[in-house]
Amino acid sequence: MYFSKTEKGQAEIESNTRQLPQALRMLLLLVDGRRSAVELLQLMPGATADTVRALRAGGYIAATPAPPRTPHATPAAATVKQAAPAAGAVLTRQARGQIERSLKRALGPAADSLIDSMRQARSAQELAAVLEAAQRAITNARGKDSGDEFASRYGGFDGG
Repeated sequence: MYFSKTEKGQAEIESNTRQLPQALRMLLLLVDGRRSAVELLQLMPGATADTVRALRAGGYIAATPAPPRTPHATPAAATVKQAAPAAGAVLTRQARGQIERSLKRALGPAADSLIDSMRQARSAQELAAVLEAAQRAITNARGKDSGDEFASRYGGFDGG
């Protein structure tokens, strides 16, 4: 099943009122209408089906039809089952450390789940999704300029 943000979900992301607990908010950041529930949970360590259900029950996300796949696209489940390179193969240890420090400076303890997701990324595409979520989180926490600065430094991953 695929999910997209509802108007309520989009308003939660764009506002600074932060009605949701941090774990739900971080998962909401990853919802884009192109990822299945399984893919969302793989990107967010510690999240469970109950986390997705809570967002849905709260009216923050809604089920959507599966996005069209290009003829040569590999389904996400198959990608995960293959021995894909870890994010460490995509990022050098030094680059990963720089990103982690930037996230910690910008988000404090809220960066932990993004850092875990980045470490667990198994492809450049997964890493790009985490970095996009990080940019959105920084934009929400620190403003557009900070989010844009993060993206200009670390957003050069196009997903493969």
